[in-house]
Amino acid sequence: MSRNLLLLALSLATLTASAGEVKDYTPAFPAIKVNGETVPPEALKKRYEFWLKVYKAPGKPLSNDFLDQLAKISREQIVQQIAIRQHVEKEKLTLTPESLKEDLDAFKADLAAQGKKFEDVLKSRDKTEDEFMAEFAQRAAIARETRAAAEKDMPELKGTFDKEKEKMGLRRASQIRFSYEKTLYTAHPQRTKEDAKKEAGHALERARKDEDFTTLAKQLSDDTVSREQGGDLGWLSHNYIPKTVATALYALEKTGDITELVESEQGFHILRMTDQKTDDDQFKAFLKQRMYMRTLAAENKLAKDAKVEIEKAADATTK
Repeated sequence: MSRNLLLLALSLATLTASAGEVKDYTPAFPAIKVNGETVPPEALKKRYEFWLKVYKAPGKPLSNDFLDQLAKISREQIVQQIAIRQHVEKEKLTLTPESLKEDLDAFKADLAAQGKKFEDVLKSRDKTEDEFMAEFAQRAAIARETRAAAEKDMPELKGTFDKEKEKMGLRRASQIRFSYEKTLYTAHPQRTKEDAKKEAGHALERARKDEDFTTLAKQLSDDTVSREQGGDLGWLSHNYIPKTVATALYALEKTGDITELVESEQGFHILRMTDQKTDDDQFKAFLKQRMYMRTLAAENKLAKDAKVEIEKAADATTK
C-alpha cells in the first residue's frame, strides 16, 4: 500500500459524506497518456471500482472528496504499472521461466510464513492468476535489476549491517526471574536480596536436573509478562536487555544451554537459549529488506519520471 493509500485508510472515518453531498457520485475519468501510450477511461475506472469496493460500507456513504482521492490514487497506480512495463520492455528485462518460477516460489514462501495463501492474495486484489502473473513478472524484473545494481554497494551495505547488528535479535531465550525489595518491577517487596538469590539458586539446580524449563518459569518467575508464555522472551538483542543479561546470553553456545545466575537491576535471572540466528542469516534478512525498499524506490521513480498527459476531463456524474 502506498503512503497516500495509507493516509486514506487512516482518515477514512472522517470522510463519510457530509450534509448536502450527493450519495451516488462518480468522479470524472478522462483518458491519459503515459509516455505517449494512451490509457482509456475504462482502465482507470476499473481500478477505481476495486478501491471503492474495498472502502465502501453499507450505511456509510463516502464523501465526494474521498471518492475524488480514490480516483486520483487509481490513476497514480495505473501510471506506475504502465511505467514499469514500459521500462521492462525498453531494457529487455524479461525473466526466463526458471527465474520467474524461482521468484514466485519465494513470494509464496513469504506468504506461507505469514499464514497466508496465494489464492487469498488473488481474491484480495480482485485479479485472475494470469492478471496477477503479468504484473508480478514485471515487478520481479525490476527487483532483479535492483539487486544487480546493488552489487557494487555490497561493502557499504555490509558496513551498515555491522553497525546495526547489535540492534537485531540473534538469540531467543526463556527466563526465570526472581525480584526482591529493591529491584525494578518487583513482585516481592518483602523479599530480601539474599532470599531471592537463594531461591534462584534452587531453581537453577532444578533446571539443570532437566526439569521442564517452561513449567518452572510458569510456577516461579516474577516476570509476569514472560511467565504466561513459559518464560519466552522472544528474539533479543544487545541493545534492549540489561547488559549483564545480554553478556550471559550471548556467551551460550548452543540451543538448550542454560546460564549461571545473572544479576541485573531487575533481580536474578536464569536464561535458557531456545533458538539462535547466525550473522549470515540475519544479513540475508537485512539485505532482503533493503532490496525491497530499493525496488519500491525504483518503481516510484519510474512513475515520477513518466510523462503523464491528462485529456480534458469530462464532468463528474451524480444521480
